[in-house]
Amino acid sequence: MPENKNKTVKSRPFLCIELLNTFSEKELKGLKEILSCRYFNTDVHVIKLLEILRKRILNKRAFSPDLQLDVYQRVFTDLPKPKGDLNKNQKSLLNAKLNVLTRLAEQFLVCEILKKDEAHKSELLYPELLERKQLMLFNRHINKNKKQLQDLPAKDVLQYEQLYKIENNILSSIYRNGQLLAKDNVSDANRSLDIYYLLNKLSLHTTAVSLLQSSDKKTYDFSSMEAANKLLDISEYAQHPLIMLYQANIELSETQDSEVYNNLLDLLTSSSM
Repeated sequence: MPENKNKTVKSRPFLCIELLNTFSEKELKGLKEILSCRYFNTDVHVIKLLEILRKRILNKRAFSPDLQLDVYQRVFTDLPKPKGDLNKNQKSLLNAKLNVLTRLAEQFLVCEILKKDEAHKSELLYPELLERKQLMLFNRHINKNKKQLQDLPAKDVLQYEQLYKIENNILSSIYRNGQLLAKDNVSDANRSLDIYYLLNKLSLHTTAVSLLQSSDKKTYDFSSMEAANKLLDISEYAQHPLIMLYQANIELSETQDSEVYNNLLDLLTSSSM
């Protein structure tokens, strides 16, 4: 059968363009600052590429072959002009610079996250301080962060994750100092790991149960949840407010029972007080 010549051929997406289309004007200015800093970038073509994309492409039009040719000519003014469409080497060069710009845009996003998220910044900093044997600075940061978490009247799953990572880094510092026989925090690290694991396990189980209620085509193997129930039988975890909330929510999804519903409301009320 002959090919349909009228069939529309979809152009492949450019990940760099798609990502940069999500940037606000303020973010694009911030990215420009990163590109202008020699610590992050020394490629003048990439700086020029961002400026041209900003003015002519981003959130304005599709990056068609004609526009790729136009951008190439504006970026690579130091190279011979293409004769007609971009050849294979010219396309490769443009794509290489787009890839560099993508990596730098991703790096900008990571920097922005670290500016807003002190917890993730600390998680990256702890092991580096230990590696550099900066124990006084390590202890100052980790003790402050641990106290902030402990002082919270209620914690969410992410905060329990932070607490586990703090205890794990404290254990690493004790090991590095050769003090394991004299003191340790193994019990605290183990407890924080258990709670972190159980909360994530229950969260996934909640999702699975909800999906089962919505579709008769889905099936799940809950044998690992049965193994986790042994941990949930430990009184300290069985009485944990957030764990109790998850369990009540799961039970309500499974039974649709009014008494379970009222119990869940009571738990929500007490946890918010």
